[in-house]
Amino acid sequence: MPDPTHVSPAQASDLLRQIEATEQRTLETIGYREASGYLMIWGLVWASAFGASHFFPGSSGAVWLLALAAGTAASVWLGLRQAKNGAPSTNGRVWTTVALIFGFGIVASALLGMGPKQVSLFWVLMIMTIYMVMGTWLGSRFTVLGASIAALACVVYFVAPDAFNLWMALLGGGGLLLGGFWLRWRP
Repeated sequence: MPDPTHVSPAQASDLLRQIEATEQRTLETIGYREASGYLMIWGLVWASAFGASHFFPGSSGAVWLLALAAGTAASVWLGLRQAKNGAPSTNGRVWTTVALIFGFGIVASALLGMGPKQVSLFWVLMIMTIYMVMGTWLGSRFTVLGASIAALACVVYFVAPDAFNLWMALLGGGGLLLGGFWLRWRP
């Protein structure tokens, strides 16, 4: 009869792989849960700002400034709440990366001479690229979400350019909101 306390090197290696896989799935699930609230916040921001920009194009700049301020305030509140509940804090390199990317976006938007619809598409694609990159670190759902919204934005831009803002309110804002629920859902 084999010794039940003896573990062969192959069994030990297999057990370690299983532990590592479980750890990775756990971290991914925690990351999804923590990120879901942010996606819901920004889904509402996109839905309201793109929607208002469609119906009140002359006020688009003010609408986006107010929506971005509200989204940022809600995100800070959520981050503080999560930190209070023991969530790991975001490291300073992440915020530096975000600041650099958005700084680039602001400069590129100003210098490239794009019209309002091109600027909107540029920002959608840039932000969705960030989601896709996040997916390489945090889990494939981010990549799927970013790629889906980016592809839909490109289709809408060419197929229905006059209704771009309305469609982005529905598809971009709605996609982020649904993405937040999807991240919260445990398969």
